[in-house]
Amino acid sequence: YMDLSVYNVCLRDIPKIDPVLLRLVKMIFFLALFLHWVSCVAIHVSDIDRDQIVPLPGGGEAYAIDLWIGVTDFEDEEDRLRYFLCLYFTFVTMIGEKTAPQTERQVITTLIMLICGLITYVSIVGNLVSLINQIDSSSSAYNQKRDQLAMYMNSRNFPPKLRHRIN
Repeated sequence: YMDLSVYNVCLRDIPKIDPVLLRLVKMIFFLALFLHWVSCVAIHVSDIDRDQIVPLPGGGEAYAIDLWIGVTDFEDEEDRLRYFLCLYFTFVTMIGEKTAPQTERQVITTLIMLICGLITYVSIVGNLVSLINQIDSSSSAYNQKRDQLAMYMNSRNFPPKLRHRIN
């Protein structure tokens, strides 16, 4: 037989976290994780298309990846900067900004990014609406209990001063 009262005291000392806040933090964390994954895919596609050269509309040639990400000499940048450029590119692509994919692989990746961005946007809006409704339902439950208390006080003819102190 073990005495678990020590653990029980410790669990009571842990502060309670608001579920709405926890849900919001989780949503932000998973959005950041998702953006990271898609950025890694963009880096991988850029590594695959490293040597692809495409003709420019006004004449001349350029690397396909420089036109897609929007940075010249993208492959010459250090890894940390490439990651942040791809993270920025992913975020901009997912919110629907114009990009210029040059190869079939880049077009497919951009389409997947746009679809994922749409799904992410819809889930964020849905979660925020759900959170607002949850907050609103708790305040409406409070108001309902307060109204019930007021009706009880009216039915029992509470003195006005006591009613005012209770409210």
